Formats: sequence, structure tokens, C-alpha cells
Amino acid sequence: MNLGGTPKVGDAVVRDPLRWIPNAFDAWGRGLGVGEVVEPPFGLESEEVDVRWPKGRCFESPLQLAPAPVLPDLIQHDEAVLGFFVDLSAAESIESVVTAFNLGFVHLIGGHWNGNLDALNDYLYWPSRPDYTLVLYGADRLRDGVEPFGVGLKEVLSEVADVDIVWRGVEADRGGST
Repeated sequence: MNLGGTPKVGDAVVRDPLRWIPNAFDAWGRGLGVGEVVEPPFGLESEEVDVRWPKGRCFESPLQLAPAPVLPDLIQHDEAVLGFFVDLSAAESIESVVTAFNLGFVHLIGGHWNGNLDALNDYLYWPSRPDYTLVLYGADRLRDGVEPFGVGLKEVLSEVADVDIVWRGVEADRGGST
């Protein structure tokens, strides 16, 4: 599924936090985590798609969905490993860092982060399994305007027990160093 495109059966999707319209089904977990577009049990008259969320199925408008982040090879997303991928490679402001964390981690566990580092510390303990991997891609490219915030962010992340935090640099993927 391309951003803004119509998802097809088999596509992995997440809720688009900017376009998501809550309804009564959110109470059981609609829109939490990564969903898979599945074949509906009957023909749909509208442009809705059938999404199997981790806690159940629901018909969704494609306008409320976004492609799920693609996890890199270092995370085997199966029964044994739970992983999240935060893409910081284009972060040029504190707001863009907060958005990246919300899209790649906090929204997927059912929260919404406003940038408060104490609140992020709390979210780091929210996943149902304490032994997860958090990949921070592109943190080596944080711009000068983000760096004072980045120092505090690194401090919070360094104090979390039982979480494997992987600082993966853009330059390392291009053959350089992190």
C-alpha cells in the first residue's frame, strides 16, 4: 500500500493518527497495533476494507489507514520477538521527533506522546511484554535544533531495563559509520 493508496488484501496497516475517527469499537482494540487487510466475508458496497487488528476485525475507511512501518531485518517479527521501528532520519525539530515516536511506537501501543520525557519513560513500560526491541533509525542525523532534546531523550532511553534499544544510523546503512 502506498501512502494515500487503497490497501489490498494482505497489506499491513496502522491507523493514521491524523485522520482516525474513533468509534465504539475502539474500546476493544480497534486500530491498535498493526492490522492486516483481509478478504471480507461478503461484498462491501462502499470503499471500506476489512482489517484484522490484533484484537479483532473491523471494516475501515482506507482514508483512516496508513501503511505499517516496515521493520528492518534486525527484527524478526514473530512470536519470539516484539519490535518497534522509529524512523528519525528526517527529524529536524522536536515536533518531528515526537511525531516519529508516536507513529513508530506510542500509537501502536495505544498512547499519544506530547513530547514530555517523563511521559515517554512511562510509555516505554506500556507494552505487554517487557522484552521488546526498539529500533531508532536515523538518530545519528538529528539536527542541531533537536540536539538538546536528543540528549534528554538518550538519557531516558538508556535507563530502561529489559528493552533492547538499537541505535541504527543512516550512514551505517550506506556503508559509513554510525
